[in-house]
Amino acid sequence: MKLLVLHNKEGAKTAGALLKKLKQLKVSASKALFDEDRYASELSSGEYLGAGNLYLAVISPGVFNAPWFAYFTGYARGRGKRLIGYGTDIDGIPALFADQMILFKSEGELEELLPGLLKDWEAQELFDETRGALLEMGVPFNAESFSNSVREKNISAVKLFLKAGFSPDARDKFGVPHLSLAARAGDNGIVKTLLKAGADINAQSADRGSSALIDCALGKYWDIARILVDSGADVNLKSKDGQSALIISVGLNDERFVEMLLKAGAGADEPDALGASARKYAALFNKPKIVELFTKYAGK
Repeated sequence: MKLLVLHNKEGAKTAGALLKKLKQLKVSASKALFDEDRYASELSSGEYLGAGNLYLAVISPGVFNAPWFAYFTGYARGRGKRLIGYGTDIDGIPALFADQMILFKSEGELEELLPGLLKDWEAQELFDETRGALLEMGVPFNAESFSNSVREKNISAVKLFLKAGFSPDARDKFGVPHLSLAARAGDNGIVKTLLKAGADINAQSADRGSSALIDCALGKYWDIARILVDSGADVNLKSKDGQSALIISVGLNDERFVEMLLKAGAGADEPDALGASARKYAALFNKPKIVELFTKYAGK
């Protein structure tokens, strides 16, 4: 966000001091001198005013009667720009202008309050920007639409929702974390995006009690499971029925999945709700290749 400091000749010294203070506050800013000559050319063309996301006007004697100041406030209001007034003469500002501006009388007030205001304004600007981008894509701006975007593998929309401040740990109306929705959809791009945004890798869904890794085992999405395992997913977490990703993979005769999980430290002898382990299921259902994997990676 860029701040443009506008001033007349009488306010030039104040504007210079302001720029130094703004630099100390790490605020990107520039200044522009306006008088009646510039009002007739650069100001009316919007050349200078277009350089700022928000404007700070140095309030010096006589500025309220200057045509350029009236034009500036009207221009800013029409463009939806934020307005700040600064100076010892702000007590005399007409209500017509005061109602449109946030006023600071001292450098101390500016230093104390401006950073917080800028942060809020930047967040609102980002929110409005991403909301508009989603609406242009035909995507409603609400929580349910965020969930649907994950299910529909619309990674562009998902990134916009996250940019707008939606939580990577959000759940759909059935209590399924979006990371699990992405895993069930088999979309590694969205899985990576949610993880990068800080999603809880071991969050369990309200319907199955499964994690994203367990959902990958059910869908045989090996590539996504590899991402989750490498990112620190709990390979021994169990669903509501006590089944781990390893037990599920044995049941599905998925040798590749079983090997990956065993290499990652999955418990070969952890029992499910029926008291049987992945190793026992491999022997019970006569899966010799998988039994060999257990012997190789988990001992006898």
